Formats: sequence, C-alpha cells, structure tokens
Amino acid sequence: MSLLNNSCCGNGQAGAQRLNGCVSELLNQLANANTNLCSLGQMNRVLIIPRGVAVPLDLGGATTPTEFTLVRYDAITHCAVFTYADVDGTGAAITRTYVTDARGIVGIVCLSA
Repeated sequence: MSLLNNSCCGNGQAGAQRLNGCVSELLNQLANANTNLCSLGQMNRVLIIPRGVAVPLDLGGATTPTEFTLVRYDAITHCAVFTYADVDGTGAAITRTYVTDARGIVGIVCLSA
C-alpha cells in the first residue's frame, strides 16, 4: 500500500469527496473502524499534536503526554471527540472527554495496543 494512495494521506478520492488533509482522513478511518495505519482492529490510542506546537498535547491526565482514544469524528464539522484516563482527587481512575475541532490538529501519533 502506498502512503499516498489508499492510505491516510490520500484515499484516491478527488474533489469534494476528499477530506481536508491527512489528519482528517486518519480520524475518519479511525472513527469508522476502516483499515488504517494505526491499528488492526484494536483500540486506537493516539497522541495529538496541536497546531503551533511541536510536542504532543498534555492535559495533565494519567499519562504524559496525554494518550487519547478517539470516540467519534464528524468529517463535515471536523468535530473530534476523544476520551483519556485521569485520576480524581482521591486517586480513583476516571475517564474524561476532550472535544476539539480537528482542523487545529497538525499531527497524530499512533500508539501500539
């Protein structure tokens, strides 16, 4: 499989059908459980690199940087919903939700399961 054809960086679609960039295409694949470069049917844990910085996002959760799991992605609005592990004031594990406009994401780092 070529990196630029039928993959996250170019799915062979042209014009209005093509999503807006590699990150959008990868998020769409992850959200819809299509074959993708991150996983082979396993949970899709990723690091997010926001626009304007060179390091992955750290929300101060249970991991540094924050490891996210994609829950939902809307290719029309570019709304991406992720969850991540955190701990509350008592040390109990909790799951938090992070919602962002995917157009502000310039990179995704795929983590192994």
